[in-house]
Amino acid sequence: MAEERLKKGTRQQEPGVEMDAVCERCGTVNPEETLLCKNCGNNLRDQRARRMATAEIYENLEPTQSKFRLLTGLLPFLGLLMIVWTAMNVERIENWLISTQSPEQEFGEEYFVGGQSAPYDALLAEMEKHPVTRDQAKLAMSQTANPAELEGRYAIMQKAFGGIELGGQALVAKQDNGYIFVANLDNGMEIRGTADVDSGGKLQAERIGARFEGKYASGAGAAQPTGGVGYSIYGILDLSNAVFEATAYAVPPDKS
Repeated sequence: MAEERLKKGTRQQEPGVEMDAVCERCGTVNPEETLLCKNCGNNLRDQRARRMATAEIYENLEPTQSKFRLLTGLLPFLGLLMIVWTAMNVERIENWLISTQSPEQEFGEEYFVGGQSAPYDALLAEMEKHPVTRDQAKLAMSQTANPAELEGRYAIMQKAFGGIELGGQALVAKQDNGYIFVANLDNGMEIRGTADVDSGGKLQAERIGARFEGKYASGAGAAQPTGGVGYSIYGILDLSNAVFEATAYAVPPDKS
């Protein structure tokens, strides 16, 4: 996938994406109206200004001379840009070259396949054995405070037409100095990862893995108390503009 992005560069647009949303430095597709590239920090407003200026120069040239004069005039500038871009992306290029010489592996797959997947497989089996019901979700939302411990089952509630509805479930377990978790969403996506709690009580998952229809992806996520009951959770997958937002409510232990 990384190789395909490098081949496409920044001159091809993805359907429905403004040209300035595509970073000319690293090729990342950013949300519209984004000022700085979310991947490398490139100033997209300055990029747009440069593109508009180049387009204006091109339009003002005589038709018979435009292509030749533009190319010969821009060659030194483009060469300098290439040198600067290469210098700034040496590590990225090296990683890409290494990846093209090694067996292809989908990012995020390590959470689902191999020895590292064992604790997540156990959590998934436990969660599927005791799935969260709608009645349990309502009970979780009716609590007056979040539990003292983060471990346990969670109902994932999402906005829907006319209100909110149960959109998935999660199970969190303590591991070493942090936590591991698995989540199943009603759209068929499964998410796995590790997280740590910072000094502000925010749960940070710097790397997560997702599986959907047999394909894998990596990303990052976070969760923090809402100020009332529940936790606001966020997630974003690499190479994607889609941001997942929902609220997780701790399901009280079954006393039966």
